Amino acid sequence: AKFARVLEHLQRTLLDQNWPAAWQLLNESQSSLRCQHCRNDESTNPWRTLFWVQQVKAHWDEWKDPCHAALRDALVGRLSQKETTMELLVSELRFTQVGHSERFKHGEHAGRRIDWLADQLKAGHIRVTDASMLVNVVFFHGSYRALN
Repeated sequence: AKFARVLEHLQRTLLDQNWPAAWQLLNESQSSLRCQHCRNDESTNPWRTLFWVQQVKAHWDEWKDPCHAALRDALVGRLSQKETTMELLVSELRFTQVGHSERFKHGEHAGRRIDWLADQLKAGHIRVTDASMLVNVVFFHGSYRALN
């Protein structure tokens, strides 16, 4: 959360062309991510925000270097993230709970047994592409983590 706030402030500062404050926020953005896994996520996610922060710091005085525009674009993408739908293999998911119950507690299948859903899927009554089969995930520490 602190990293996102620093990025929001950095974005405004760059738009205002307040270069001393922008330099300070570039430094602060790097130091606000203490966890190495989070640093890796922010360097490799689709926006590569931390990567572009590092590039801009290295090329600060080279205003025509494409990294400056890339950072501005990365900030727009990173800060205006929208929910997206994507296909993942089950093997690509990590789970955020230690176990599960025999019945669904929430959603369209609430109260139903897990084996009931498996039977419905096998019989073709429910498709894996049905809206009820969507799993909410976040990308955290290098993996997609299931939230439901």
